[in-house]
Amino acid sequence: MATQSGTVATRLREARETAGLTQQQAADWLGIRRPGIAEIESGKRGVRTEELARLSSLYGRSLRYFAVGELAPEDKIAGALFRAGEEDNHELRRQAASLSRRCQLVSRAEEKLGLRRNATLAPQYTNDRAIKDQTLAQIHGAQVAYQERSRLGMGARAPLRDPWGIVEASGVHVLSLELGQDHAIDGIFTRAHDGATCVGINVDKWIFRQVFTVVHEYGHALMDTDLQSEICATERAWKGGSQHLYANRELRANQFAAVFLVPKEALLWYFESRGKLGRDRWGGVRALGVTALEIVRAQDHFGVSADMLLWRLRNEDLITAAQRSAVKAELHLAGSQNVARSLGYDWRARAQPFTRAHEIALDAYKRGYVSLGILAEIFGKDKEEMLDLLREWNISQDFADDDRLVGALS
Repeated sequence: MATQSGTVATRLREARETAGLTQQQAADWLGIRRPGIAEIESGKRGVRTEELARLSSLYGRSLRYFAVGELAPEDKIAGALFRAGEEDNHELRRQAASLSRRCQLVSRAEEKLGLRRNATLAPQYTNDRAIKDQTLAQIHGAQVAYQERSRLGMGARAPLRDPWGIVEASGVHVLSLELGQDHAIDGIFTRAHDGATCVGINVDKWIFRQVFTVVHEYGHALMDTDLQSEICATERAWKGGSQHLYANRELRANQFAAVFLVPKEALLWYFESRGKLGRDRWGGVRALGVTALEIVRAQDHFGVSADMLLWRLRNEDLITAAQRSAVKAELHLAGSQNVARSLGYDWRARAQPFTRAHEIALDAYKRGYVSLGILAEIFGKDKEEMLDLLREWNISQDFADDDRLVGALS
């Protein structure tokens, strides 16, 4: 049995291109010649039911999508899982689909409260050429970091004291994911059908990795306007070695986050203010006295990991590769958290378990616009856990007689 229409053919082509696959790759998957895919996508030949099922799996789209054109949360997520090489990770698929639904629920609650933010509140910095070349991807990421700092009136010296708040103020909702400390995935980026943008952060990770991931995902929101969803493993992106669009997108978002969090000017100002900036015998500017202790102090100042600081110092040629390796070894031996405790730093306060999305959901619950079940889903809790939290916070539903649950979210 074969099925085909011009609309199905168009959706097949668009789904393949969104997945970043060539016609040859799709043909190899089906075991046919490339012209066969071209004919299917042009509507010149029908696609068999079994072929459609296999292409559905390859492109990360449901059969319903090809039939009626409706993108369900799991459709967007499946394509992202495929690009990240996590298509067989069922738990990640479940959490990613849940994030997409939670994003929609928060967006609808926001609308009910009359708080609906413009989905295009944050500017768009698209550059199609940049994601086709690793070097251009990194250059573009750094350029956008400076542009965004300038737009926000932050300059290039100030550390970001509240990166979560900056991201949320730009119209991006931040929600938590619990994937485990050792999971390769740091975060997920997704857009709802109405254009609302959400990011999920693996809150089981080290706090400074969470901070980096929030800004990395913000980079996707700013630079990847065509991206519906992405699964992000920030550590993998630094390794590069590929001209694949997914790898370049991730590398660009990483570069954006690194420069946005720690611009070169901020590094120079910080080390100069501590009397630790000088010149080498060739006249080049260098950071002096970069020890484990000094890096931990800088870590608290900038709110980023020691590894990130050392990478930025090396990336801006302020330390040598040998110095970077020596300090990393020193930190490994002493333990950055042990050094931090000796200096009186407590980084647990930088954790962000409660976000603007949670505030909106609670307000909508109090007004009777969302049910307990919806509230619990947004928080990622079961109903009993949510009830316990509401009692702890002394929150109950309080709404006027003419503002009952009629039309509440379901």
